[in-house]
Amino acid sequence: MLHEVGLTDHAQKEARNLSGGMRRRLSMAIAIIGNPKIVFLDEPTTGLDPLTRRQIWEIMKELRGDRSIILTTHSMEEADYLCTRIGIMSRGRLKCVGTQERLKSKFGTGYMLTVFSDAALVDEANKFVLSNIPHAEVVESFSGAISFRVPKDKLVVSQVFRLFSGDQRPSFIHDWGLSMATLEDVFVNIAKSDEMMEPAADGGGAAAASAAAAASSSSTASAV
Repeated sequence: MLHEVGLTDHAQKEARNLSGGMRRRLSMAIAIIGNPKIVFLDEPTTGLDPLTRRQIWEIMKELRGDRSIILTTHSMEEADYLCTRIGIMSRGRLKCVGTQERLKSKFGTGYMLTVFSDAALVDEANKFVLSNIPHAEVVESFSGAISFRVPKDKLVVSQVFRLFSGDQRPSFIHDWGLSMATLEDVFVNIAKSDEMMEPAADGGGAAAASAAAAASSSSTASAV
């Protein structure tokens, strides 16, 4: 068991002498004693540094095997990396359940288009995109990289590929990329929608939202 969570070299240490990350690993080892088919984890990487968090993610992936792991987290990056099905909760209610792709398609803000050009030619790149994709909105521009948000019902993906992969692409645009909305966008949109529909009792404070996610090697695993 200790080998599975990377604690073999610390087998003779008392738990109180382990670091925070090692204690999290020990907790996971304790949780899978007896080889349970379902394991519940409550924010398993909260407060850990990025390197330790990533190590624990890899351990969790290896521990899945033929079991289901149901975890709660406020980190959309963690949910996106680990989970096959995700449920998002707001104000104590489950708002949606589905795969990442399904949630991004249904609740996302659309597509993110990123173009890369010389820093001195950013204005030209910006004009080129806006003239060909009128509904694009600049989200971020930094050192020659410009990110645009495009509503999903205002963009035909095949047209974007023809625009940037063919002879129409100007020489000052060196590279480009197109992706769906992030899981963070989905999370924020659902929380905002819930806040507008059900004003908070304290006069409209921000909705307290969290994600309940099911991580499993089986595509039929159910979220909370």
